[in-house]
Amino acid sequence: MPTYPYLYAGDLVNVLKKKHAAGTYKSL
Repeated sequence: MPTYPYLYAGDLVNVLKKKHAAGTYKSL
């Protein structure tokens, strides 16, 4: 668990957005 959960969550959201933009969200 990272020391900054909010930073980790923001990074995770960014990754999910990239996956969704790439059209691979369903294959997650």
